[in-house]
Amino acid sequence: LTLYNLEGLVNLHLEQTEQAWRCFDKVDQALVHAIVPHRVELTVYQAATALQIGELEQSCSLLTTAVEAAVKLGSHLRYQEASRVYDQMQERWPQEQQVRTLQELFH
Repeated sequence: LTLYNLEGLVNLHLEQTEQAWRCFDKVDQALVHAIVPHRVELTVYQAATALQIGELEQSCSLLTTAVEAAVKLGSHLRYQEASRVYDQMQERWPQEQQVRTLQELFH
């Protein structure tokens, strides 16, 4: 799983979003669907990928899930990563109400 996460991140940074999504999808299929650290990490990565693809609704949904899970786990690291994704969302979609609503998650 770590290899796919790493490969996905490399693809994400190279803006090869389709390849990144496929890598993260493989991880998604292998992980339990519960609030565990690896699931939160993956959800942050998926939100970042959806952002790069331009999927507003999907990125908002994934980011919401990631932030809520990070808070439940008490994971400051994942919360900060999600916050960085949110900052990028604000840059890309500054006028979108869905993005502005996400600000409530970061208090």
